[in-house]
Amino acid sequence: MDKRRIRYLLSYLTIFLMIAAFAAELFFFSDFEYRFRTKRFNRILAEKERFLEQCLHDMKPILAAGDLQGPLAGSDLLRQAVAKGVTILEYLDDKLNYWSDNDFDVPLQFSDSLAVKPIVFLQNGWFITRTIHASNEKIVGLIRVHTDYEFENDIISDGFSREFRIPSGTGLSLSEEASPYHISSSKGQFLFSLVFPERKEATSFIILPLVLWSLMLAILLVLIFSGSLFLYKQQKKAAFAALLSLYPLLYLLLLLGFRNRL
Repeated sequence: MDKRRIRYLLSYLTIFLMIAAFAAELFFFSDFEYRFRTKRFNRILAEKERFLEQCLHDMKPILAAGDLQGPLAGSDLLRQAVAKGVTILEYLDDKLNYWSDNDFDVPLQFSDSLAVKPIVFLQNGWFITRTIHASNEKIVGLIRVHTDYEFENDIISDGFSREFRIPSGTGLSLSEEASPYHISSSKGQFLFSLVFPERKEATSFIILPLVLWSLMLAILLVLIFSGSLFLYKQQKKAAFAALLSLYPLLYLLLLLGFRNRL
């Protein structure tokens, strides 16, 4: 394959990569990422809800036998629940008798909202709730979905639980009209809306357009170098210098243009 055909091939490849990079960039700035993250959030939450419901189902024999504090504390069932981020509360005569998490203050008195509302706010976060009861005893299971501190610093900050993989700065709203990105329970009941930041932050979804732009730039630079070398050999030094000057100009334009989009 002669050099001319190679230059033609690289030219076509450069055009293709430029079109692909533009398409990937439009894809990145669309709402696809937010729809994808919302769908994944619903899937992860549904798995957590099923796990919690199974935990509570397995606790029913213990609940029927009496006090949880003895047979449940230190059990494999409780360890599994804690490992999955589930908090277990036990109430006797509506008074707190046992709790598995000391990271936040739990209600000392049982509230009907723990049994009625699918999502509740407790001290420093939002939790999905499930409740079972027998006689004067109630067990409440909590799944933390969002942390909401009164203040933030380098150690603690607000945001969704890490396993949901939601970008920082994303808010939670109990209104369906707040955004089109809705989170529902495993039974299809609306829980809350994800309110993503107005200004889109750079996430892993930006890798594809960056790779495509980088490849296009690399091939374009090869073409410019090849053209410059050809002009130099033809003793066309003015054209050679003009073409060679495109190196820093192209790099600057591409860099500034993409950064401005972010």
